[in-house]
Amino acid sequence: MMKKRCPWCGEIVPEKFFPFAGYVCPSCGNRSKLHLFGGVYLFLFSIGILLLIALDHFFSIKSVWLIVILFAFTALTLPLELDSRHFVPQKKSKAEFILLHDMFVLKKKIMFLEKRIFFICFVDDNDVPISHMICCIFEDIKFAEKNRATVSVKFVPLSEHKVDFPSGTKYYLFIEETRATEGRLTDDVK
Repeated sequence: MMKKRCPWCGEIVPEKFFPFAGYVCPSCGNRSKLHLFGGVYLFLFSIGILLLIALDHFFSIKSVWLIVILFAFTALTLPLELDSRHFVPQKKSKAEFILLHDMFVLKKKIMFLEKRIFFICFVDDNDVPISHMICCIFEDIKFAEKNRATVSVKFVPLSEHKVDFPSGTKYYLFIEETRATEGRLTDDVK
């Protein structure tokens, strides 16, 4: 299960029974909301609806409550986004990465959801860390080849760590304490 992280500070936000009312981070006190857009969510929800129709047709199980449960389950996979009426400045850059482990297409789409928060660590050419673990948000993820992608990176606005790195800086992305990708910035962090 993917844990929800605050898009303001990167800390874990507890799950809610009714997630569509919004979230308040216990660490920084800022509000966030579910990111409800994206093809993966629509695909998963559509498959679930077809499954529920089949259950209703073949087993006469009424699917009204099952649809509510399906929608709630889909909401568990959705990442959070900033909920603010004001412009929130965020440092950003462009980057590219290579997956270090093969993933089938659906798993890759679910793992690299739009607006999902990841931990990255910048390293020098000898793989010696030159930064702390930094929370960042990946957007506009485009897989050009099977294991190679380009991405827009936004850093959480309340980060306490220095994130001003130049183009060409190498980084590793971690998913649940496992090194998942190796990449480089293709633009200066601004």
